[in-house]
Amino acid sequence: MVGIGTNVVAAPEGTPTPATSLAALGVHIGAEELFATLSDAWAEFRSIGTMAALGEIRRLWLDRAAGLGEPVAIQAGGSAVKDIRHHR
Repeated sequence: MVGIGTNVVAAPEGTPTPATSLAALGVHIGAEELFATLSDAWAEFRSIGTMAALGEIRRLWLDRAAGLGEPVAIQAGGSAVKDIRHHR
């Protein structure tokens, strides 16, 4: 399963990479409204129902993705796997 997280009101401090929130960026939206907006956008892409739609979602995500090719760490069950790299 894959998921996303969005810091709506506040962001954690002391993270390995900088984190911010929508509120800190001047975007004032409630969690419910944000969810509805994301849900509507996902439904719009999903309704296309073709591999081309998945390609378009990937292209849009890659245009906005930060840190591609950079080292990352995954923490699960008390252990960490470090320096996993994503290739385009």
